[in-house]
Amino acid sequence: MHSSLLLLAFLPPAGLQDVDPAQLAAVAAALCAAEAGALAALGPAHAEEVISLLAERRVPAQDGQTALLAPEQEERLHGWLGALPRGELRAVLASLAREPAPYLAREVGVRALERGGDGEDLVLLVRLARPETELEALRAPRRFEAAVDASVRREPPSLSAVLTAFDEAHGALLQGVLRAAETCPEDRLSMLARLLGRRSEADGLVLAALERTARLVPGPHDARVSNEVERLAVGSDPAVSIAAIGALEALDQTEAAGLLTDLLDHQLGGVRERARRALEALTGQRRESAAAWRAWLTAEEEWWTKAGERALARLHFASDGEFAALVGDLGRHRLFRHTIAPAVAAEIGARRGELAAYAAAVLGNLGSPSAVPALAALAEEHADPDVRRAAAAALSRLDPRPAAVAQGETR
Repeated sequence: MHSSLLLLAFLPPAGLQDVDPAQLAAVAAALCAAEAGALAALGPAHAEEVISLLAERRVPAQDGQTALLAPEQEERLHGWLGALPRGELRAVLASLAREPAPYLAREVGVRALERGGDGEDLVLLVRLARPETELEALRAPRRFEAAVDASVRREPPSLSAVLTAFDEAHGALLQGVLRAAETCPEDRLSMLARLLGRRSEADGLVLAALERTARLVPGPHDARVSNEVERLAVGSDPAVSIAAIGALEALDQTEAAGLLTDLLDHQLGGVRERARRALEALTGQRRESAAAWRAWLTAEEEWWTKAGERALARLHFASDGEFAALVGDLGRHRLFRHTIAPAVAAEIGARRGELAAYAAAVLGNLGSPSAVPALAALAEEHADPDVRRAAAAALSRLDPRPAAVAQGETR
């Protein structure tokens, strides 16, 4: 037997318990009538009967028997349901979600919203799609996620809809809620960070979504997001710690270097290894032991206190020779790139061509997205073609999207 048929065999009766037999007969007669407009003539009062027919996939026949719905009939019923005024359809589906209705009946409502809902229906979708048995929990996510994807394409959900849906959703539906959350018009990273800690069993899923989003959204990112992630990185659940470390790496959170160094002493090797890889990605360094990483981090912090801050303060007033030396030294300390890059970018336009090209190359090596606006301006507007080329090359390292902007040869 096909697996889907086997699943249906174990599900409870699909129909609604309080459908009106007379109205059900009217729907069946209209569905089987030769007149094309017979079904369209029915009103919203027949919605529960239409849902029941779609759930059971059987239609009463005149001889008292039942017949399976033909695909064309099923499509006509779905079309009729979707053609109801939105307010009335939502009222019917909200009532269906509140009742102890069979899963297959509620699934009809999910399909109706897949056809005509939007992001603000996310909470209603969560309530309609809730599984109540293990078999339903296996079936529900696919239909729910299809409805979510279709709905949010029409209109993304609001923050309040995401928060309510996340709080109410069955565990099997959380992945679909997070897919909707990633389309939210609010600051997506901040919104995802607000979900952390609301349901501890979902923190791993939220962190994975946050990591995906961070890799798509240019930084620098809000420090409050990183603070929430850091809190989980040092928690008691190793799987959540590993996921949080991945999110910190995606957030390009160089200020987490100290925390990651401490995690090199974690009792579990998986956490230690993930922390090491994140440190290498964030700093561009390789060290053999936790002690070596601590020594390097201490040296970097001492350099910043004694020389780094002073070098940034000198950039604006420095002669050409001193400017080149300062930029060269600053460019060797990627740990502080999100502070260094804006300061260098602010001065680059005022320097002659050779120095501007050198500073652009250093910004590309540092790797902070905060330099992208200044480099894009240089790539488009600077009079020297060598500077335009250097800026375009640096942009291609920081953000592939501006790489096609002005090449020096085109001017």
